[in-house]
Amino acid sequence: MPKRRTTRDSSELSLGSSSDSPQKRAKQDETNESDVEVIDSADTIPGELSKSVENNANDGLLRHPAYYFEDGNIIFRVQNTLFKVHISLLKLQSNDFETVFGIPQVATGTEPSQSQGAPDQNPITLPDILVRQFCNLMTLIYHPFSHKHLLNPPGVSASKGDIAISFAFYFDIATLSHRFAMGDIEQWARPHLEQILRASGKRIAGGLDDALGEDLDHGNNSGVQDNPGGRYKRIAEETGKLNEFCAFRLVEAISYARIISNTRMFNDCLSILQFYCNVEPLAKDEPCLQLLLIGLFKMTSLRESDPALFGSLFLVLLHKGNKLWSHDLFTHMDRMAFFSAQSYLTPLPDSLKTSAPLLFTKPVSSKALIKFFSDNATNYTCTERQCRLDTFLSWQKNFDGQYYNRINSKEFVVSTKALTSLPSRRLDFSYQVRRIKCSRECYEVVLLQLDEMIQRIHAHLGEYYKGFD
Repeated sequence: MPKRRTTRDSSELSLGSSSDSPQKRAKQDETNESDVEVIDSADTIPGELSKSVENNANDGLLRHPAYYFEDGNIIFRVQNTLFKVHISLLKLQSNDFETVFGIPQVATGTEPSQSQGAPDQNPITLPDILVRQFCNLMTLIYHPFSHKHLLNPPGVSASKGDIAISFAFYFDIATLSHRFAMGDIEQWARPHLEQILRASGKRIAGGLDDALGEDLDHGNNSGVQDNPGGRYKRIAEETGKLNEFCAFRLVEAISYARIISNTRMFNDCLSILQFYCNVEPLAKDEPCLQLLLIGLFKMTSLRESDPALFGSLFLVLLHKGNKLWSHDLFTHMDRMAFFSAQSYLTPLPDSLKTSAPLLFTKPVSSKALIKFFSDNATNYTCTERQCRLDTFLSWQKNFDGQYYNRINSKEFVVSTKALTSLPSRRLDFSYQVRRIKCSRECYEVVLLQLDEMIQRIHAHLGEYYKGFD
């Protein structure tokens, strides 16, 4: 089931122990080394971070077990955790340290111990960051050459959980280094992030919740466990809490890709999120899964900012049927929009089919398939026969006769089921064609056009949501 992200996760990629660094750490309660250093996800005991973090008696904040140094000279607050680190290391990486970290100008004559960022009672707060994310950035800054097995993309035999943890690691470093103007670190992290998105999209989606999910007692110092059903209901009902779902990391990845104008990363992240939303809520009728889907769908301004994502979520809700539409999170206008769209989309209109003809009309040969891509691309002609053949075979495998029969069905449930399968088919096709050896790298053109077609379909579907208010 969908789970919230947690400060516990920050220990999973925190590589520091007392022997890793010459700096002296603040005195802490005796803990096991695994509390501050994680080797593999299988060796990590849930909840150990919260047990090992030292309580600040003055204000109830917690000191991070690995990155609260006694000789550190600046203190940051991330959520309810304090990091006391070294300005010199941060300045070495950041091109504009004072501005991006929000360092206040200290008046002349002010003692450092009384300025913001010096005592625990007056830390510099870093908003919109999770403890795990900041910990991952500190891991790379303090241990750039240690534990290299965690700083390289996982192999093909890695578990879904390891894949998801690695995705989170590279994503956290890429986005925070971008935010804090750490250009060299971002340039290191971005290719690794792109690689894992390209090669392991479905495994990222499948491992996010289990790998990054929180303990039941996260943030509960009393140790009393909350009821998971009630907790997820509260999260989904409060729009501001949506970002605590593990799957929301994919929404943030889409935003990052858009900010850095990386079309390939954007398309990969969008496909992975759509796959997660299409498969997980349909595969398991758990209330929290439905609430996550509804929460994403009702995100403020999503329809305007990302019509393709909005349309894909609308499609899943349409396919789910009126049992879900009756949920009390939907308004009367929402329900009217669903019933109206179901009527207009039975059968699928020709206007939808003309927006992406290749996804509704089966190509009869490799020549026909490549001609379609050539006609719709600028200065593109594939000259390698084997590349054309391999591309066609991959297309046939992932967009088979059964798919074309279903998507052209006049039955609403059948045709929409075929439409909801597009992200899954796209991810499988992408993985296969990217392995084709071609000097022109034709797969880039092919995938770009496929992504554009799928996004046009989803954006067009979103236009049938007439009850938006």
